[in-house]
Amino acid sequence: MGQVGSLKGVGHLIIDGDEFDGVSYAIFVSIADGDKIQRGRVRASPAVLWKFSDAGGAVLRLEDGTEVDIVHVSTDLAESVAEIYVDGPLPGF
Repeated sequence: MGQVGSLKGVGHLIIDGDEFDGVSYAIFVSIADGDKIQRGRVRASPAVLWKFSDAGGAVLRLEDGTEVDIVHVSTDLAESVAEIYVDGPLPGF
């Protein structure tokens, strides 16, 4: 598996129409067996991550204003981090 690149910044998480700002994100793009894999993590308050976990998915608005659909994989509330994958195109990759 080869890493193609990464995208990091601070954006907004939109969950069921509610918008939360100050959400840090890091998304890593790699290629494995010809498939593009877009996984990463978001860092937010435990309350926001709890809501994200319950919803199962959300929209992440990147620093440049682009919106991408993300899916919840797991959450570590003690570290205020959720593992995610991007469901759909990621700008620049």
